[in-house]
Amino acid sequence: MEPTLHNRDFLMMERLSYYIDEPERFDIVVFQATKQKDYIKRVIGLPGDTIEYKDNQLYINGTEKQEYFLTDPNAFTNDFTVNDIEPGHESIPNGYYLVLGDNRSNSTDSRTIGLVPKERIMGRAFLRYWPLDNFNIVR
Repeated sequence: MEPTLHNRDFLMMERLSYYIDEPERFDIVVFQATKQKDYIKRVIGLPGDTIEYKDNQLYINGTEKQEYFLTDPNAFTNDFTVNDIEPGHESIPNGYYLVLGDNRSNSTDSRTIGLVPKERIMGRAFLRYWPLDNFNIVR
């Protein structure tokens, strides 16, 4: 998730909001990727969305979207669509989310592990408390 988050950052996660409501676009979520590992990634696509990356630009439902959290001018996201991740689907199925890491060239995310079902999302990261000099609300 660099440059947003770094290895050895300590974060607080809250679970309550996703019992009441659904994850929102660009939330940073913690989810169970495998039985042994939890991942932290950013929600890019919501149920029903069509997602396309073309020429390093994100399109959601045909509209170009800026990703304010991608600050490296040399970062590049290869072209893909939902159909590349979930063959036979043009849009994200109900109950699933497309998640990507902020370090797109070195991230194990939906492009590798597939769409994430809601029941595997454990909560939303909201506060970095360590290291102290980076104490902040996670966005």
